[in-house]
Amino acid sequence: MIVIGVGNRDRGDDAVGPLVVDRLRSSLPCFESNGDPATLISLFGRDSEVIIVDAMVTGGATGSISSAGLAGVGEIGIDFSGQSSTHGFGVFEALELARALGSLPPRVTLVGVEASSFEPGYGLSPELEPAIERTVDLILRWAAEPGGSDDL
Repeated sequence: MIVIGVGNRDRGDDAVGPLVVDRLRSSLPCFESNGDPATLISLFGRDSEVIIVDAMVTGGATGSISSAGLAGVGEIGIDFSGQSSTHGFGVFEALELARALGSLPPRVTLVGVEASSFEPGYGLSPELEPAIERTVDLILRWAAEPGGSDDL
């Protein structure tokens, strides 16, 4: 299992993915991505399970956490059509590209943390610090349990 934190540390709440990775580095293999599709796909490597953490904008409460499993050859388990990444060419599009290229890992779990502020140079919204801790706890629980993130 690897964890990829997607985001930009200098754009407010968009730092949530990298900050989750910072807290997990001593426990799990972790990587950081700015959301570039080629870089993101290259991080998948040969790992059988990948967890991607990213800031999301769905209209939900700031700090809420959503997760969905994606089978390597299946379809996304929930409808993400009303959701968007904070990146122009987002994580969902990168996953579809990886699927088309045959490089999608057998198991991918998307963890989205609802964000609200993306201003350059600003810090996190107050609701995100506890959300980061909840996300870290969730991923550590998945890593410790048989079946990992199957229990969404």
